[in-house]
Amino acid sequence: MCKYCYKNFNDTEIIKMLDENLRKKEFDTWNLTSIASIRFAAMGGHGSIAQEKARQLFVMFIDYYGQSARYKENRNDILERLLVEIDQFRVESVNKGWSQQQIREMILVSDAKY
Repeated sequence: MCKYCYKNFNDTEIIKMLDENLRKKEFDTWNLTSIASIRFAAMGGHGSIAQEKARQLFVMFIDYYGQSARYKENRNDILERLLVEIDQFRVESVNKGWSQQQIREMILVSDAKY
């Protein structure tokens, strides 16, 4: 699903999806859309509970990706840079006192270039 579709899920639905992904850890089924969806939640697009779960899931995916023989080593650097971007965005949104709606708009409109 695209990030525009993903944003239409309510926070409870997202938390359930994140919990399921945390439990199953089926990272071999993920694609770029999966990563974009997790990134959206990790940046705060669905509240603080989803944000923490999504960040945890993203870190687990980076670990999986880095250890998998299926992937080239240099691509793990891209994921780690995305994690830095997520963390920087989270700090910035707190420092600026953005509401959840403002966070969503920043992610969707400017693609996290705050």
